Amino acid sequence: MKKRLAPLISCLADHKSDTLKYYQDVNDMTEALIETFPSN
Repeated sequence: MKKRLAPLISCLADHKSDTLKYYQDVNDMTEALIETFPSN
């Protein structure tokens, strides 16, 4: 997933660093949520 998004992210970084920061924040929150799920 991240590998597919990498070109898009680098493109966004050239235009809107705010968008990149938003993506990174969402990505961090998503990973944090996934880590809190009990792994059965």
